[in-house]
Amino acid sequence: MTALSTQLVKKSFLNLQDKLDIRAIWNSEYPHSVRFTEIEGLEKYLAGLSDITHYLVYSDKGVAGWLPVFTREGERWFALLVRSDFQRKGLGKQLLDHARKSERVLNGWVVDKAGFVKSNGQEYRSPLSFYLNNGFDVIPEVRLETEQLSFVKIRWSAV
Repeated sequence: MTALSTQLVKKSFLNLQDKLDIRAIWNSEYPHSVRFTEIEGLEKYLAGLSDITHYLVYSDKGVAGWLPVFTREGERWFALLVRSDFQRKGLGKQLLDHARKSERVLNGWVVDKAGFVKSNGQEYRSPLSFYLNNGFDVIPEVRLETEQLSFVKIRWSAV
């Protein structure tokens, strides 16, 4: 664990408080354009994921980090959220390391362009360098462009 008082838990289902905490982190850390105004938005997102395992890190203030691993179009994918007061303390790496113990491949989408803003008005900084430092490769020919964001596919493989 990190020097901060935390507990990592692996589970198949989230309770309501987990969802409320995750929604709060999502809305504060991701670009404003993809926020969930209601908890139902997060629940709809989760309902669209299959074969999901949740890796959560809890602090005394609730969820500090969340990494869901799920199946999409026959591949294993993940997302990663870390509360701002726990960023740059090893928690994201810790979550990835735990997920990689059970997975052979992890795919993700990462914003790789500047110009996006978080809900607090601060610039959203791409986490691409974090993933590159943690053994992920960029798949530059696979992109997802939406009205809100621009993503590139990343992949980690145990082989």
